[in-house]
Amino acid sequence: MPSSEGDVAAVYQAAIQNPNVDASRVYVMGSSASAGYAAHLLQATPELWRGAVLLSLLYFPDTSELKVSRILMDSGVGDEYLKQEGGVTLLTQFQDAAALSGIPVTLSINKSAGHIYRSKIAEGERVKQTIEFLSAD
Repeated sequence: MPSSEGDVAAVYQAAIQNPNVDASRVYVMGSSASAGYAAHLLQATPELWRGAVLLSLLYFPDTSELKVSRILMDSGVGDEYLKQEGGVTLLTQFQDAAALSGIPVTLSINKSAGHIYRSKIAEGERVKQTIEFLSAD
């Protein structure tokens, strides 16, 4: 994981030099702690991102400060970290707040997963859903 926003900006700049990369359609993605960092980047460098894919998110950015087009959030009902913070209600509250700010949030809650997806089937569904989300843009 990059250690600073400067590192992320450098990777972003290198990526958009590729003629196959559309700079207006770059998403930030993270899982668990890196999803928190991705959420931070949405606020710190909003001009870089079209949206985000946040998996097993534990930190929720202030939706009033977000300038992205769309977000995919995925979490497992059995996520112990999420339960400590308020559970699935926390996810739906973020989704509602984002909608009020004009940001659609696709929310996926896997009933058979925890914080880490240990099932190959659940992980496969997560990957499929992420690809479908990004392809729909």
